[in-house]
Amino acid sequence: MAGACARCSSGSRAWRALASCIDFLNQRDLPGYASVLASGLEAVDHRPLGWGSLDKDGYVNLFPSMFEQSPDVRWALVDRVVEDDVVLATVSASGRGRDAGDFDIR
Repeated sequence: MAGACARCSSGSRAWRALASCIDFLNQRDLPGYASVLASGLEAVDHRPLGWGSLDKDGYVNLFPSMFEQSPDVRWALVDRVVEDDVVLATVSASGRGRDAGDFDIR
C-alpha cells in the first residue's frame, strides 16, 4: 500500500508530517504516530460534549478505544493546500462502529 506522502508531490516538512500521521494511524502504529506529533501538543475539543483539552499523551490515548470499537476505521486526506511549511487539510475518518454503524467524520 502506498503511503499518503507518496500521493503528493510536495516536499514540505509539514506535509510529510501530516501524511506520516495518517499512515501511522491506518497502520495502528501509535508509537509512530506519537513520534510525529509535537512534544507540547495540546488538542482542544470545543464540542459541548467533547474531551476538552488534552496533552500529547492524552490525545494519543484516545485512539485504542476507537480501534476497539471501529476496527476498520481508516483515515484519508480529502483535500489539501500546501504552501511551504503550512498545510491546510481536510481529513476524514470513516468505518463501521460495532454498536453505532457506519460513520464518516471530517
